[in-house]
Amino acid sequence: MSHTPTGPLRRVLKAACIATCLAAGLTTAPPATAAEPCKLQQLKMPVRLVEQRPVAQITLNGVEKQMLVDSGAFFSVISHATAAQLQLPLRALPMGVQVRGFTGDIEMKRARVEKVGLLGATLANIEFLVGGNEIGAGIDGIIGRNFLSFGDTEYDLAHGVVRLSFPKGDCEEGHYAHWAGEAPVIVVPLQLQDRKRNNNPLLVRVKVNGVNLTALLDTGAPTTSIELRAAQRAGIEESQMRRAGFTGGAGSGRARVWSAPVDRMEIATQRLNNSRIQVTDTQSPDHDMILGLDYFLAHRIYLSQREDKLYITWNGQPVFPPGSGPVGSLDTSMAALPGALNPQDADALARRGAASLAAGQLDSALQDLNSAATLAPTVAEHFFTRARIHLAQRKPTEARADLDEALRLNPALPEARLMRLRFLASPRGDRSAALQDLALLDGQLPPSSHLRLEMGRTYDTLQLAPEATRQFGLWIDTHPLDARLPEALLARCLLRLRTNEALPLAVKDCEAAADNESALPHHLDIAGWAQLRVGEARTALRRFERATRKEASAVALYGRGLAHQRLGSPEVGERDLARAREMNPRIEDLLRRMGLLPPAAGSAPAPAPASGPPP
Repeated sequence: MSHTPTGPLRRVLKAACIATCLAAGLTTAPPATAAEPCKLQQLKMPVRLVEQRPVAQITLNGVEKQMLVDSGAFFSVISHATAAQLQLPLRALPMGVQVRGFTGDIEMKRARVEKVGLLGATLANIEFLVGGNEIGAGIDGIIGRNFLSFGDTEYDLAHGVVRLSFPKGDCEEGHYAHWAGEAPVIVVPLQLQDRKRNNNPLLVRVKVNGVNLTALLDTGAPTTSIELRAAQRAGIEESQMRRAGFTGGAGSGRARVWSAPVDRMEIATQRLNNSRIQVTDTQSPDHDMILGLDYFLAHRIYLSQREDKLYITWNGQPVFPPGSGPVGSLDTSMAALPGALNPQDADALARRGAASLAAGQLDSALQDLNSAATLAPTVAEHFFTRARIHLAQRKPTEARADLDEALRLNPALPEARLMRLRFLASPRGDRSAALQDLALLDGQLPPSSHLRLEMGRTYDTLQLAPEATRQFGLWIDTHPLDARLPEALLARCLLRLRTNEALPLAVKDCEAAADNESALPHHLDIAGWAQLRVGEARTALRRFERATRKEASAVALYGRGLAHQRLGSPEVGERDLARAREMNPRIEDLLRRMGLLPPAAGSAPAPAPASGPPP
């Protein structure tokens, strides 16, 4: 996840960065005399990989928080919900200051946390930025480069570890990749923005299909991606690109995503052949592509601030996810294979298993989590992680059993409880047990919890409209700047349309969703249907026209056809209805399930549809 500050913000926060380092007693030592042998003093930060995100635990004012370890973020961030829970006063950033994220500008404030517990130290009066989109996966904020640049940084995410390293003595290049043995080390100079500061972004020169580009190494980005204009410069043609939906990031807005083949990618002496990576319709001022978590999981990387270089070894695993093409010219005999773990260290095994899950290596992940659960059968998180593996392997029975055990061991695991609700709230589930879990979550979670959006959807699935409306309201009221706001407004709008209650409020929600800068074409579709419901056919027609210009879906065409008919153009309307039926022969059934058409005569009301855009 890329955060880029403007010049004024860098100056404002520079003093905070320096104070943080001094408070921790963690600063890079000055070069020593040649006679002093090289020593690397290291502090280990355990990291769990959760839903393609590296997560570390810290404490903020004594409260445990799960934080994304994000080498792409220049400063550390907490969400609005976390700030509200900790009752932190918010202060504005200086006039004219702006922060840009992956998909647009981010509206930020700042707050001071009195006590931050990190790496065994307690830091006092630490500044955090406040804002951005909530990441999910139980993540409360971001650890950015103002913490990660306390010293050199070693990213060993395949083992679930980030190490802060403090070299002393006569250290040469061979000392930094201290684990490499005889394996080749890829040495990559950083492209520095400011030689006077130590938290520069990890920018490096790469070649894609022989074209020079600048890449950002970003642990906060789940996958490697290249910006659309850079992909075009590298000879990737539109005919080679497959649509892959939309993506969001720290900033406002959404960006289109494609996947495309890359013949070759070169990073210093490393060459990757025949890969398939994402292409994003984004523009960054300082880089053309991102080397994301998938790259980090396949490598061990040491950042030397003294040398302004990265020292990288390959760990023998495919660099990009399965199905993106063969590794090519890389030979596993050239890899620095990870060393064996202590077979009695349950936490280390669990972290490695979670990293294997993130890399798509499900058999290895399961083997490690089986061992961890056997060694530490009272640790709920091991069973929760194993449940994720079982779900990835499409083994719902085993997943449900592990979720039950995780919650028996620790009832205060809200993400595990919410995951179990997928089973309990299903048509073959246990409605009574689902309602009990929802009631427990409601009592455990703060009003601002990001999980309340999914709770609202679950209540909606169970056809409990008042409870669903309340959960949607709690989330919407506390997430006014979140990129998922249009989806939440749309869900509440559809709920009200389906129950035929508070229709003016339904229209208001759908209009707000359609007018949001993160809106997608289907938000415009449903806004048109809401206007039709209250008899505003002309306004509905304008919405449908906008929607079909972006993407002519069957839902939008059917609605436009009805709008034309109500405005006295039956033939034009019938043509749109025919096109909609041609695109989706069961379009009327879909619209009835969504609550946009009345039920067929003699039929029972349909259950709430799954959330997401209509086909």
